[in-house]
Amino acid sequence: MRWPVFQLARNLRAMHHLKSDKESLSAHKEVEPLKYSEVAAAASVTWQRGKSCVQNTVALLSSCLKSGENVAFVLKDIGVLLFQGMTLEVR
Repeated sequence: MRWPVFQLARNLRAMHHLKSDKESLSAHKEVEPLKYSEVAAAASVTWQRGKSCVQNTVALLSSCLKSGENVAFVLKDIGVLLFQGMTLEVR
């Protein structure tokens, strides 16, 4: 199994004052939009519910980062995506 690699774009790192040991993505790199229908299907919910959950999670993450709180996402069978202080890492 290939481990995921999380890299924030420079503009997002700067906006939230995060540091990373890894090279960042270009601030203007285009990414593929998230397919809410695929997320919803994996979670066995409607696409509207899936979209709402994703948007609420991102809003909560943004709020926590703005207020300086530590945040950890547990990714099943992968590890933990950890925002701690000014650092982003996967454990």
